[in-house]
Amino acid sequence: MSLAGQLTIKVVLGAGIVNRVTIGSSRLLGVSRVLQGKGVDEALHLLPKLLVLCGKAQLLAGMQAVAAVQGQPLMAREGLLRQVAMESLKEHLWRILLSWPGYVGQTPQPQEVRCVALAQQALNEATEDGLELPPAGWLALGTLLSDYLLGEPVSDWLQRQQPAELARWAHAKQGLAAAMVDHLMYHNLAHAGENEVEALPPLPLLELATLMEDAGFLARPQWQGRCYESSSLTRTCSPLLSALKPLHGNGLLRRTVARLTELCRLFEALRQGDDGALLAALQPFSAAQDGMGVGAVEAARGRLLHRVSLEGQQISHYAILAPTEWNFHPQGVVAQGLAGLQGDRQAVLLQAHHVIESIDPCVGYALTVVEADEEELDG
Repeated sequence: MSLAGQLTIKVVLGAGIVNRVTIGSSRLLGVSRVLQGKGVDEALHLLPKLLVLCGKAQLLAGMQAVAAVQGQPLMAREGLLRQVAMESLKEHLWRILLSWPGYVGQTPQPQEVRCVALAQQALNEATEDGLELPPAGWLALGTLLSDYLLGEPVSDWLQRQQPAELARWAHAKQGLAAAMVDHLMYHNLAHAGENEVEALPPLPLLELATLMEDAGFLARPQWQGRCYESSSLTRTCSPLLSALKPLHGNGLLRRTVARLTELCRLFEALRQGDDGALLAALQPFSAAQDGMGVGAVEAARGRLLHRVSLEGQQISHYAILAPTEWNFHPQGVVAQGLAGLQGDRQAVLLQAHHVIESIDPCVGYALTVVEADEEELDG
């Protein structure tokens, strides 16, 4: 098991229908407490080193919370917004490049993954110096998206608006993404994971900050007794996604299209240097009251919140609420999505992996699918 912990997901199957889903977590949710008692500058310096996954988003959320308490402007560092956007682009691409080939009978290509990592490193180094990624970097990343992933220019893919257009593109299978969408359609997986969990709405930050003092809430967050989802699907809008909603709800097909749409939009905004589009995508915001501040940003996997209390220039309290805790709540969107699956054990196992990876936890997971009668014998 990773030092970051993992999720343990168990699906109990009876007569071809999922009877029960349990989700346990060993994630280290209190790691931010090591920042307490440290000076503000030292804490912010440590933050992305302490929380490596989505470290730039973690830093932005923390800087916003601190800046809110101190009454400073929202954006505290030139170029950080672009770094967070590139980080999200990288996280989407890594999930795609590492997971999707196996579903469609292809082999993951290490050189494609390396291309993404190098592009992120180059952008981080460039923006630290107030520069932009060199044209060659954008060309390599654009080629990866257009040739390997989409089979067409990014701008062309973003123009697609109707399900029939999506189906024609998918059936042509020119690129990994098209093969994946065709796989979902051909194997009747477009609806898999569909459920009624709603999108996490804009919440009053100061009320949320009070709840974040409770470790139980940080581990299993609910708002007014309800579970919510926070992901690329819940924050991405397009004519195509709207047209797909009455057909497939929040099942796998719309999730896949939402990830691709957000990925392409982030690439276009970064390539064009459109900070307005990046602000709209990442939605950084903050609030403060009585020496306490909250910072929020839309990270790759959903809404990330940091709560910080200051005594002078020292951290007296630090708490983090990550999207994984909303999405992988024991009664949350993943649990309810898995509860709707049907089929034999192998079919449900495949669908369950699809659903989990489409929502994408920030740690590893262990999945088991057992028959109800086997569980009774084990018990």
